[in-house]
Amino acid sequence: MIPVGLLYSFVIVLMNGGVNGSRISFYVVDTLACLVPMFIVTYFQYNATYVESGVRRVSLAEQLPLSFFRKKDSADLANSIMGDCATLEIALFHYVLALAGSLISTTLIAICLFAYDWRMALWVLPIAFAITFFSARIQEYFNHKFVEANVALESGV
Repeated sequence: MIPVGLLYSFVIVLMNGGVNGSRISFYVVDTLACLVPMFIVTYFQYNATYVESGVRRVSLAEQLPLSFFRKKDSADLANSIMGDCATLEIALFHYVLALAGSLISTTLIAICLFAYDWRMALWVLPIAFAITFFSARIQEYFNHKFVEANVALESGV
């Protein structure tokens, strides 16, 4: 929320006549103070995800018996392992971490909203959770329909 607040402050100053010399250093320092932690967290997040992915690929290949390698083409096997691991990487890096971040930010926003005006929090938070709950149900319904359509298409029906 800090970058959004900084942008809001910057736009207000621009609309009121522009940024004077003393405020430029304020915005430069605050922008760097926001960007540096973002880059550090993203760096660790990226490395942790793909290091774990490499460990997963090796451990998966080590668990397969040697007879399995004789029966399968090595290119098919590598493609299968890499495809499955790539799917897990995408899920971990894009969905699971984004979910964790959204839960943390929603909790912080809820706390701030209660501190600002508890009456507003009593209306906004239940509506937000209801939208989330029902959108998950709707997504599940359409995902089920999509899978049914793909199965029907593949089977030639």
